[in-house]
Amino acid sequence: MIITDVITRRIHYRSKTVRDSEGHGHPGPEHDAVQSMVTIRTDTGLEGHAFGGSPDVIQGLVKPLLLGKDPFYREQIWQMLKERQRLNLTTLSDKVLCAIDLALWDLAGKHANLPVHKLMGATRDKVPAYASTMCGDDIPGGLDTPDAYAEFARQCRRGYPAFKLHTWQPPYPGAPDPKRDIAACAAVRRRWARTCRSCSIRSTTTTGSRRSTWAAGWRSWITTGWKSPWTSTASRPTSG
Repeated sequence: MIITDVITRRIHYRSKTVRDSEGHGHPGPEHDAVQSMVTIRTDTGLEGHAFGGSPDVIQGLVKPLLLGKDPFYREQIWQMLKERQRLNLTTLSDKVLCAIDLALWDLAGKHANLPVHKLMGATRDKVPAYASTMCGDDIPGGLDTPDAYAEFARQCRRGYPAFKLHTWQPPYPGAPDPKRDIAACAAVRRRWARTCRSCSIRSTTTTGSRRSTWAAGWRSWITTGWKSPWTSTASRPTSG
């Protein structure tokens, strides 16, 4: 089996998600948006698909390198593209390599008639899921107050054992604010406990990786009486 074609498509759709200057997602006016998809096709007719990657880069730089290659030599292909990143740092991004690698794994899964997680070495067939949010904002009707987080959590409670908060982050004025983040977690816990008494809920928060600000407010966690509260990406190794 060899790769005979690499096809890219641009998918146009309508979105209600906008990005602030830091890249955080927020609700916003409906607008045109574009998603890309790559397809790797073989001489047997088998195809692998993945979202992401720049269509221009894939067609101009990656496709000529992949034609004629064995699609099951995923590691060799990844190493080959990784080496070429040194001369194409501004175009051949990790996102492009990721899209190609995912498409090759998708193709391999179809060939073996197995889900990819089993090809890689499975440990389970089910994983627990939690509800999550966009980042905090100052949009009326959005996630502009701790109570707004609580109401959103109430609407997401069906079947979820946990709820994760992405709280207010720069460029939002005053962010990050540990006290306000903790108030949002407390509000979610109170609301969820009233509506889902059979569940043991742990509120979690993403703090924007600013250790120095959070260190000053960490004691506030203790006063809540919660067991094992935690944050994701609470600090960076290089932060003060």
